[in-house]
Amino acid sequence: MRPSAAEVPVLDHLELTIRLDADFKNPYDPDEIDLGADVAEPGGALRRVNAFVFQDYERTLKDGKEHLAPRGERVWKVRYTPTSPGPHRYQVRVRTRGGEAVGEAGSFVAIPSKRPGFIRVSPRNPRYFEFSTGHPYFPIGHNVCWADSQLKTYDYDNYFRKMAAAAENFTRIWMCSWSLELEGIRLDDYRLDNAWRLDHIIAFARTYGICFKLCFDNFYDFAQRRHSPYWRAHGGMCDKPADFFTSEAAKTHYRRRLRYIVARWAHAPQIMAWELWNEMDYAPSERGKVLSRKEAYMLRWTTEMAAELRRLDPYRHLVTNTLAAYTDWPEFWASPALDFVQLHSYIQPDWEPTPKQYDAAALVLDQAEDFYQFRKPFLIAEYGFHPSGSENRLNRLDRTAIHLHNALWASCLSGAAGAPMLWWWDNYVEPNDLYYHYRALGRFLAGVDWAGQPWQPIRDEGRSPLRIVGLRTTTHALLWFQDRRNTWHRRLILKEPPRLLEPFCIRLPGLRPGAYDIEWFDTYNGTAITTTRAIADHAGLPIEMSHLVKAPDVALKIAPHTPRPERKPSW
Repeated sequence: MRPSAAEVPVLDHLELTIRLDADFKNPYDPDEIDLGADVAEPGGALRRVNAFVFQDYERTLKDGKEHLAPRGERVWKVRYTPTSPGPHRYQVRVRTRGGEAVGEAGSFVAIPSKRPGFIRVSPRNPRYFEFSTGHPYFPIGHNVCWADSQLKTYDYDNYFRKMAAAAENFTRIWMCSWSLELEGIRLDDYRLDNAWRLDHIIAFARTYGICFKLCFDNFYDFAQRRHSPYWRAHGGMCDKPADFFTSEAAKTHYRRRLRYIVARWAHAPQIMAWELWNEMDYAPSERGKVLSRKEAYMLRWTTEMAAELRRLDPYRHLVTNTLAAYTDWPEFWASPALDFVQLHSYIQPDWEPTPKQYDAAALVLDQAEDFYQFRKPFLIAEYGFHPSGSENRLNRLDRTAIHLHNALWASCLSGAAGAPMLWWWDNYVEPNDLYYHYRALGRFLAGVDWAGQPWQPIRDEGRSPLRIVGLRTTTHALLWFQDRRNTWHRRLILKEPPRLLEPFCIRLPGLRPGAYDIEWFDTYNGTAITTTRAIADHAGLPIEMSHLVKAPDVALKIAPHTPRPERKPSW
């Protein structure tokens, strides 16, 4: 047994490398071999951390393609992240069918650090997230579910670097047949090369301050019956989709997979949540017929597997799931098995030609109101224009991402727990260099105490061209003003020119009487335009548009006036 260090910063991790001489055939079956470490923490608690099989690789880039070559022999590893400073003691234990053994005891010291911690639902305001250290976490980012098939992990280097420079702190990653699948085509045939790749991606995420949801399964792999090891044709036990969710044999194998995932990656605070499925309601589809189905057995399975994750995971990562766009299943999202609510929101005017489909801000505002009932954090986990067949004509038209800009600002200032996550990362965000939209939003929202303030939504009544969206407490406010005629449909389809905000003067109710600073922000670069001052009374805070605003929309931060020190002449 070899520890990685004698001292480990709090919320970093200790890694034990274990060479084992034991009699077993299947390293992924805990009934054959159960290896792990018992860690005694400074407060006296004893935490069990399971071990996992590890194969090291050497990564190279040649002719624009990633190559992995195995390095050394397979070993076992334990990864443990201390959450409090002080001395820790550990002891490795192994159990096989031939008996049990206890390894040599060891110790290390966790030293204080400034790392923010694991992400949780805030106990102070359950509509938002925060780190375990109490610092707020507001996810801003877009999907990067898989990498280029040739570059693989090198592609994530590029994405994370650009995202961090644009104030993004969040993404989503899939384990799928074409990228990072763990289970191979046969049961208990784990892809240790892909597991190594995910280790590498987590290291990049830590370097660039990116957190992500890890999605375990997708309906495409499952419904097509080509890649899942659970089908009988591949040596599994399932003849029809329902068998995967109801067969005890299938669930036993799936729990083994969860055990491996938690053992290998639960140590990482960069993993914001475990996401069981992408669009789970499509999973029961028969090959070639993708239809949404809401089956009771799917909800029972979700409850069971969420409970299994919480049993295995010493760090209590959040657990969630997803359904297809416009699938209405309130009982699913009300389940206590799911820590937060997610929606897939696509603009498809040919599919659902309603007025809100033509107005991205109105669409996400309407969806946010639908999900308030669950009293959980709410995220739009996929967003964008839906393609027609193989072509996405609207993406091609909207090169500056009008629909994204409007959805970002409307959603974030409507009570959502994070920014809507655009789906088209590789063929839209990247080639059009749309990162500036996230940079502007991130700059504006920097420093907002999401969980520590009782934010209340603000809406206008929709009777004028001026759209008002925002959040306020009794002392602070975040507002977005937009000429509601600046929609993607008016601009791109009807060919109307952009509409600049016309001068306005409103009164914002609900603030305590007193003097306030009103900081005006450019929503395209996130810089402050100017700061004005106003006095709130019983009638509200008067807000008059600054003459310096020359844009279709503008964002405001309002806070109690802070007197600046008087400057004295140098003489």
